[in-house]
Amino acid sequence: MIRGAVLLTGALVLAPAASASAADVAVGIPARYFLPSRVQVVVGDTVTWHNNDHDTHNLVAVDGEFDSGLLGMGASFDHAFDTVGARPYLCTIHPSMTGEIDVVPIALSVPAALPTAGDRFALDGRAPVGSGPLTLQRAATADGPFADVAAVPAGPDGTFTIALTADATAAWRVIGAPGASPAVTVPVAPRLQLAVRARRTRSLVVLSVRTRPVRPGETVVLELYSRERFAWLPAGRARLDDSGAISFSVRRGLRRVARIAYVHDGAVVHSAPIRLWRVGA
Repeated sequence: MIRGAVLLTGALVLAPAASASAADVAVGIPARYFLPSRVQVVVGDTVTWHNNDHDTHNLVAVDGEFDSGLLGMGASFDHAFDTVGARPYLCTIHPSMTGEIDVVPIALSVPAALPTAGDRFALDGRAPVGSGPLTLQRAATADGPFADVAAVPAGPDGTFTIALTADATAAWRVIGAPGASPAVTVPVAPRLQLAVRARRTRSLVVLSVRTRPVRPGETVVLELYSRERFAWLPAGRARLDDSGAISFSVRRGLRRVARIAYVHDGAVVHSAPIRLWRVGA
């Protein structure tokens, strides 16, 4: 069963989808790698590879569909993809150079910024020109079952943008005569406040966490920032009690920054960061 109901923000919006609007997709060869190494296109698109490296390379499809021959510096090769499926390829001169073209019936991309409940977001995509009517579908998970949500009008070049209001994490796809797009999951963070009170004891810094509104039984994670790895790393995990509260203890003397993360259905809400060495008694 699909949780919640999607809210359409008025009519579906038509706008160019910059990431999926070109029928001629470029892949560069700046050195001994392909950039990007993996590309999604729709049926009928042409991919053009440009060799900007001083070395000679080639492009050979694993299934034998295409072979560019030798490409010297400044040379290009293009190939049109007419059927759905994954096309892995490599440079046989430098076998560590690998890439893949994923040909789909309809392309659909997730929003660059994941929404919080109540926020507006958009799904951009593209179908082959002349695909006919398209339909947006939604499911609780990418495995379905999917249910129709709304008609999707596409522009003359097959591009479309669907404006929505977030309510809960869901999987989305667009279907039409060419087939169905790969499902994309959009995590939706709840509108939640993580209140953290820090106090110092003789040997520890105690972080008391409470959610507003209360989320009893949900999981929160203590994260510490690692200056060596330039990343937030999990340092503890606990379930909130019946009042939506929990405490974490961190050894004093660590010159670290801490924060609390609430994770639910793939969406994350973070507390404000806390500099542990500045916490008073």
